[in-house]
Amino acid sequence: MIAILIPNIVRPICALLAGLLIGVLRASQVNLDQKVATSYIGREVIISATVADSTSINGSSRLQLGDILFNNSTNTLKCQAYAVLTGENVNFLRSDRITMRAQIQPGFGDYVIAIYRPIILASSKPDPPDYSVLAHSFISSRLRMLLDSPSVDLALGFLVGEKTLPSELKEQLKTVGLSHIVVASGFSLSILIGAAKK
Repeated sequence: MIAILIPNIVRPICALLAGLLIGVLRASQVNLDQKVATSYIGREVIISATVADSTSINGSSRLQLGDILFNNSTNTLKCQAYAVLTGENVNFLRSDRITMRAQIQPGFGDYVIAIYRPIILASSKPDPPDYSVLAHSFISSRLRMLLDSPSVDLALGFLVGEKTLPSELKEQLKTVGLSHIVVASGFSLSILIGAAKK
């Protein structure tokens, strides 16, 4: 009804202004969350977060964390943190929720804070489970049974974007300028499917 009353020339301007208003509100909330997170730098706290992405390298896990809670707060912060976990039982998957005690360090890049070698206090799996993670694990385990390294690492780089290539293969790909082909993309998948058809 309102759209009928607004002239055609004014509609795009109204849409643009509404988009700008939503963007400003969202950016101010993110900025506020980042200020709260950085206020904990240098302090030892209990932090609870959801794993947004994980990579295992040489017995350690590199995690991208989101939906952060400090000291059992109920205010979830929408900012990113980087964590490095070492030792046993640190293979967390995307969507897992972990609680740990750690000294908060300054972040880098898009990461507001960083956490190194925290003490894991608790962890939980999502309910219902993240089906994309289950599919990823199934594909990875099947390929590892069928192929040897480094072929399996390259195939997993093509299919699911895993970055667990052996350092020797990484150097070879970098030398010939092909390190970008292991990023999961439509082009990578089309190359792999074309090779499989032949």
